[in-house]
Amino acid sequence: MKTQFSWLQKSCAIALVVCVSTINCGVVDFNSVSAAESAASDSVSASAGPAGAWVTSIAPLGPGEFVASTADGLLLRESSVCRFNANHPDQLNAIYSHPTGVWAVDASSDGKLIASSDYRGNLGVFTVDGGNTQMHEGVLERWTQALRFAPDGQSVVAGNEGGKLFVFDVAAGKISKSIELGPQAIAGIAFSPDGTRVAASDGSGTVHLVSWPEFATTGKIKISEEAIWGIAFADENTIVVGSSDRHLYRCAATADAKPESILSGRDWITHLSISSSGQIAAAELGGAVHVTTLAGGGSQLSAPSSVWSVAWNGPSELFVGTRKNGVVIAAQSWSLTERAPEPPAKEEVKEASTGDDAKPADAPAKDAPPADAPVDAPPAKDAGAKAEEKSEPKNE
Repeated sequence: MKTQFSWLQKSCAIALVVCVSTINCGVVDFNSVSAAESAASDSVSASAGPAGAWVTSIAPLGPGEFVASTADGLLLRESSVCRFNANHPDQLNAIYSHPTGVWAVDASSDGKLIASSDYRGNLGVFTVDGGNTQMHEGVLERWTQALRFAPDGQSVVAGNEGGKLFVFDVAAGKISKSIELGPQAIAGIAFSPDGTRVAASDGSGTVHLVSWPEFATTGKIKISEEAIWGIAFADENTIVVGSSDRHLYRCAATADAKPESILSGRDWITHLSISSSGQIAAAELGGAVHVTTLAGGGSQLSAPSSVWSVAWNGPSELFVGTRKNGVVIAAQSWSLTERAPEPPAKEEVKEASTGDDAKPADAPAKDAPPADAPVDAPPAKDAGAKAEEKSEPKNE
């Protein structure tokens, strides 16, 4: 059983010491720093949430409002679904709770409903206006970390660790359809922009294509031999996926399409978010956040602890859900500078003197470093850092 949720043990044994920042709501310019430079020196600025907050998922709720799910290193502990304002991501306000760690949250497009799933397969549905929570115990059967509202906001599509994909009818309060996609855990779900297709990624490195609302499988795409955690539609015809083989891929949203790597990271890519301007944010378990495009390139930022979720707030601000530091923020910045003055023109060189005070017309240039001089490597992780707390063993 290859990589099926073995990432939990890995994540709970990692201690990160990269680029810790304690300033609030600082600004990072995504476009001014190369990936190599930013890996060594830049960081996402911390807007510290509740002490020890493990933010597992973030989703937009409405203009300037977001929801976040939380978990604990001990997954059987009660956890919360929180709400926060875009101006104060450090203030996570719990609105309802789950009996175990919450792994996915989403809001309907009209902002009236919130849905969340947890370690025991419970599905929570919260009515924003009334403040009411319906906890549908065990309807998703097993640990569920992938969940999305359908475009009409009347159904929730969720996938569990047993490879089963569900449709939950919110009005009826029950599962209306389900599909067995295979034995591997479903780790990511995305709807196409036109709302006619669902793409679900699993632990075998496969993307399953499903028609909507018919809810019938239409094909598969083999991406890699490792688990696919993050998935998103870049446009109607293109899917972007992040794998535990440390690559970010793009491919056509058609059966048997051939994937192409557009970015290579240092750790498992856990989540993706695409901005309205087409920028792709890809989170790494090791604490990096890549900002790139379908063409590749871009910048790499370092968060204060491992990253589990990313969500764009408009085209130039990014919320980052971390393992130890709540929601942190990175924003694109612009600054005004005066153009540098033109250098003075060189004086006309006079004929060389034949006396003892003669000087060459042009002094030799100082030795310049070779063009292929290596860039300083980013600091290595501290092998002696304390391991994070281990999770409780899962009860089958």
